[in-house]
This record gives sequence, structure tokens and C-alpha cells, in this order.
Amino acid sequence: LYVPMKHVDAKAGTVTFDDEGTETTLSIRGGKVKLQWKPDFGMRWAALGVDFEMFGKDHQTNAVIYDRICNILGGRAPEHFVYELFLDENGQKISKSKGNGLTIDEWLTYAPTESLGLYMYQRPRQAKKLYFDVIPKAVDEYYSFLGAYSRQDWKERLGNPVWHMHDGNPPAIDLPVPFALLLNLVSASNAHDKAVLWGFISRHAPGVTPT
Repeated sequence: LYVPMKHVDAKAGTVTFDDEGTETTLSIRGGKVKLQWKPDFGMRWAALGVDFEMFGKDHQTNAVIYDRICNILGGRAPEHFVYELFLDENGQKISKSKGNGLTIDEWLTYAPTESLGLYMYQRPRQAKKLYFDVIPKAVDEYYSFLGAYSRQDWKERLGNPVWHMHDGNPPAIDLPVPFALLLNLVSASNAHDKAVLWGFISRHAPGVTPT
């Protein structure tokens, strides 16, 4: 709702405005109102004492405005970390209006949360493609880093993403069948029956189960 304020009562914590010809007085408390997005950044930083904020590079030009609003409200502007945009498989910016993105739920349907964490952890200042074909690579990379951890000395472990993702105590998990191998198997065998696929998988890695 973008309308001019007719009256602001700071003591009562209310604002008054016309909503389609009807004068309305509304409390600003309890999450009933929200500032426009530019002042909202600075207000939130000041109100919540935010000391670190990540945002996409499309917000970078407005960061000076956010900082200024935060300072005016008596707060201290946080440290900024600007990350690149996410792209679809054609290199186009992902947009909610276009519907060309990949949701978290869609990712987690096929892969563990740690694989998504690794994807987000790596190269944050570089534009990344985010579509279904990225998932298998992220899964295999995560388990590759995890498998290498036990063989590394302490210096190498500090450079291993799983050390940071698991607060210095990554789990000892082995992935017997890489995601990429599963995709190749499905493609090469042209199988449409799960039992046929599990026959191949069981020969490659005896004792493996879906869970």
C-alpha cells in the first residue's frame, strides 16, 4: 500500500491514511505495517542491531542510502558483503516473475541440505548458474570434500569447505555411488524399472540401499 500519510501519532504509534476513500488509522506495531524496501533496510539494521548484511549486487548502489538511514536512526551501519546474482541455464538472471529459478524445496527433493550449503559457500562473489543440472555436481563435490577430510593434515582441513560447514567436526560419511554415476547409469541402460537399476547398483556396490 503506497499512500501519503495524513497523520503520524508517534506517542500512540499509529499512522492515518486514506485507503480508497476511507480514512484508516493503523498501529505500526505487531508487524501490521512495513516500510518501503529502501528505508526498510536501514530501519531494520538500526532496530535489530544488525552488524553484518549480505545482499545481491542489485542492491549495491543503494547501500549508501541504507547506511545513512541506519545512522539517522541512531544505529551503526553493518559490514556489507555483496554477492553476485544467480543465473538460469541460459545465463539469464533468475527472476520470480519469470519463474526461471530453482526453489530450495526442489533442490532438497533430490539432494541433502549440505550440498546446497556447499553450493552457496563457494565463490559467493561470482555469478552462479542455478538449475537442475547443478545439483548432481554439488552433491558429488560435497561427498568428495567429505571423503578427503580424514586423509588431510590440519592445514589442508582448514581449506576444506566441510570443516567450516560442520564447525570443525564433519561427519564420517562415504557415498558409495556418486550422483553422476547414477545419471550415467540411467542414461546408458535406458531402464524404466527401478528393479533393473538396483540390479546394476547392487553389483557395483553390494549392500547399498535407498536410505
